[in-house]
Parts: sequence; C-alpha cells; structure tokens
Amino acid sequence: DADMTTDTNRMNPAARGWRWLLNMGLAVPLIAGLAVAALAFITLISPRFVATRTVNVGPATDYAIGAPVYFEAERFWVVKLESGEMLALYDRDPLTGCTVPWDPNYQMLGVTGWFRDACSRSVYDLQGACFEGPCVVGLNRLEINEDTDGTFVVDKNNGGAGPVRTAGAVPLSPP
Repeated sequence: DADMTTDTNRMNPAARGWRWLLNMGLAVPLIAGLAVAALAFITLISPRFVATRTVNVGPATDYAIGAPVYFEAERFWVVKLESGEMLALYDRDPLTGCTVPWDPNYQMLGVTGWFRDACSRSVYDLQGACFEGPCVVGLNRLEINEDTDGTFVVDKNNGGAGPVRTAGAVPLSPP
C-alpha cells in the first residue's frame, strides 16, 4: 500500500509558500490587490492623466450681485460682490464639516440672506464671515482668477481659511 500524501518537506520553499497562500484563500485577493495597485500607479504616472483641479465658472456677467451660485458636483459657492469682486467659498462648515446652504430668506441683524450650517446652525454672511453659532472662522476660500478670455476659474486645491470671527463686525448683505 503506497502512501498518496505529499511530502511538503521535499517541496522547494517557494512552492510551499504558494501552497500555503492557496490553502488559506489569500492568493487570489493578494494578486488582485497587486494588479489594482499597479493599474493605479500606471494611471498616475501616465502623461495623459490630468487632475481636475480647476473649474471654469464662466464670466462675471453670468452672476447677479449678492446671489450665490452653487456648484454641487464641485462643492463650492461662487459669489459676486457689489464691488465686482468674485469669491469662491467651500460649501462645508470648517468646524462640523456639514453642508452650508444659502438661505435667501433667513433674517438676522437686519440682513436678509445668509449661509447656514445644516448641523450646528452657524451663520455666515455673503463673504463667508462667521456671525452666529459655534463657528470661530469663516467659510474656507478657494482661489478664483479671471482667465485671459474673461471667464473665471476656481482652483479647488488652493485657497485658505476664512476670516476669524470678529465681535462687532458688520455683515455684508445682498443688495
């Protein structure tokens, strides 16, 4: 009677390692993970890969003064001020991370029209400055520049923190 079992001691070490991975059910996920990592690396170093950092938001004439326009997919607001200045404000509260929608009917401090945090009810004026609630800084800003053709471009990867909350500040209100 011959014993039909495999003597793993006579197998080379690499074969024993793969056999162990197969027996444990780890070989397929390991190989799939390596393939995904390789594809991601190739995509990132490919000369055709372009990160979508900027968004063309059109000319200033497309915007009414004091009427924020929301870019939902990109998660920011564009505001045209009475001075003609264009602002791009990130749509998340810096403290809670919750969405900050524009409420054109909300009244406070004699002003109608505010950004309001959906979670903590922090309130921000037209420029994104903090006026009420637990907020200590205003809405984060995104860099916005006028392009050579007169359209404005928002750079989603550049900008900065909003202004620090100041006691006695006067809110900027829509006209």
